[in-house]
Amino acid sequence: MVSLVTGPRPMIEPFLGAAIMLWLAIAAVMIMTLPPLPVDETRYLTVAWEMKRSGQWLLPTLNGEPYSHKPPLLFWLINLAWGALGPEVWAARFVSLAASASVLMLTYRLGRQLMPEQPTAPSLAVLLVLAGPAVFLYGALIMFDQLLTVWVLLGLSALWQAAHKPSKGAWALGAFAIGMGLLTKGPVILLYLAAPALLVTYWMAPEAKLSLKRWYGSLAIAVAIGALMVLAWAIPAAIIGGPEFAHMIFWKQSAGRMVESFHHRLPFWFYVPVLAAFLFPLFFWRPLWRRASKARHLPLPRPAKFLLCFLIPAFVAFSLISGKQPHYMLPLLPGIALFFASLLEEADHRRGDAIVLCLPFSALFLILAFGPLAASWAGFDTETSYISEGLSQFSVGFSLLGAAVSMGILLTVKKDLRWQALAMALSSALLLGAVTVQCYRYVYRFYDLRPLAHALKPYTAGPLVFVNQYAGEIGYLARLERPIEVVKAGQLKRWFAAHPDGTAVARTMTRDELKRYSVVHSQPYRTQRIFSIFRLTAGPNSPPAPADSGTAVEEPRQDREDRPNGGP
Repeated sequence: MVSLVTGPRPMIEPFLGAAIMLWLAIAAVMIMTLPPLPVDETRYLTVAWEMKRSGQWLLPTLNGEPYSHKPPLLFWLINLAWGALGPEVWAARFVSLAASASVLMLTYRLGRQLMPEQPTAPSLAVLLVLAGPAVFLYGALIMFDQLLTVWVLLGLSALWQAAHKPSKGAWALGAFAIGMGLLTKGPVILLYLAAPALLVTYWMAPEAKLSLKRWYGSLAIAVAIGALMVLAWAIPAAIIGGPEFAHMIFWKQSAGRMVESFHHRLPFWFYVPVLAAFLFPLFFWRPLWRRASKARHLPLPRPAKFLLCFLIPAFVAFSLISGKQPHYMLPLLPGIALFFASLLEEADHRRGDAIVLCLPFSALFLILAFGPLAASWAGFDTETSYISEGLSQFSVGFSLLGAAVSMGILLTVKKDLRWQALAMALSSALLLGAVTVQCYRYVYRFYDLRPLAHALKPYTAGPLVFVNQYAGEIGYLARLERPIEVVKAGQLKRWFAAHPDGTAVARTMTRDELKRYSVVHSQPYRTQRIFSIFRLTAGPNSPPAPADSGTAVEEPRQDREDRPNGGP
């Protein structure tokens, strides 16, 4: 087993540990308080729930149909967590939390490999990862990208080791990383690892006696072994799932998805503002830009070349693919942090740097305090009163207190750049913590479908139907034991004629359409919609149909939340 620490320990490490523990504490609070977020988290929970209920681990299903949009590794891990901890949301999120913690440790490990002569750079890189909002926003959510980042970092570590200390163990680690990446999110892992592997002559040490024939041969073998790992699942799953499922996993949802990009069509520059948001404190960190200005006149060190071979081709490839989501950038963030850390080893500190660094955090706290209030006073709101009854309820005093504490942290830090990075990480934690606490009180109810699932439980033994597109929103939450029928709104009258004692769930019904039914439960959903449960006549424990509350319900439309899934 390779140690995470080699050589002398930097003095910042105890404080790095404190920063990681603070992040873990905030992530734990999010795990326990954040409702399962539609549409992604609820979908993945439902797929994992159906896997648990059926005992069929080879063929994932959604609403009883083969689910080909993602490989099964995340669902396997969720079921392992449920087996140990029970089928709870927090247990499923523990998988993501463990993956996020592994990302921080592997970032540190890769930094020690790349920059052994810069003992403080690995700690600095981890602090820079923690300084941005992405690790707080996505670190505890049930998603594939943090788990994918683990395998990307392992793959990068294997490539560097194979180039400088060639061994079968390094290539075995690379093959394992590729195979696990394929089982996590398909061939997208090759977009991250292909360029640094193929461009080895650009970044390897000149004194390294590396046989390119052996290198590329070993690389081909590692990719083949990784492919065999995923085929060990895919071939039996394709046999069970049938020809259509086989076509989906072997083409449509892998290479076909990258070629056609039939979901999330967005412009090529989409990831520029995304990365700017993920790295926002660093744009105000003057030592970084002073050092970058000096470094452009110097030859790039080999670790920086290696990281650029990883970052630039992957960023360009994802920008050219029309299917885009912000979280596709998560695997790049540790590499960006390591690249910046390699530049900052000799950066200087000047008077006024901390004051400039206070500006973005203070501005965000002030926006958090007064932005929703201003929007509400100006009359801006949504169909579900998302601003007036949600965001505008945020405590001004609580937000201003957070701003004051953040400024105090940033202004009292020492000159050491690692202390400044730690101050940024603490300020980001404070900002996201303030948002989490206030969203728990006022905003999460617009996303929480657990009351809907609870109201549905008395009717789950009878006929059930979901109106229009179903994306697994209630399968896990209501612990459904069988698939739910799905019909279009125009077919609902015929369905009720055949099932007069049935129950319907709808997300896109208009007010006039709902008037003819007995509404069992309704609740606002996000900014523009309501979720409703209704029947022809009132059933057991049904409350009376609610009076007109003045909440408009928009006409049915299909957007991202109605689609089954997508993206690399």
